[in-house]
Amino acid sequence: AKKSGDSFVTVERLLTALAVEKSAKTADILSKAGVTPQALNQVINDVRKGRTADSASAEQGYDALKKY
Repeated sequence: AKKSGDSFVTVERLLTALAVEKSAKTADILSKAGVTPQALNQVINDVRKGRTADSASAEQGYDALKKY
């Protein structure tokens, strides 16, 4: 989270960490599903549009579901 300038650990950063951690079973599951840490970071950056998580409710402001 700090690397991306966030003050809070968001769900998407937690998922990215689980994808990066080779010893985690989740990394294997995500890899088999074709999900890479790089792809996750790209999607997160696209959704956030340069915004950072500076509050516990920051995820609500990303408009991720707006297109639906």
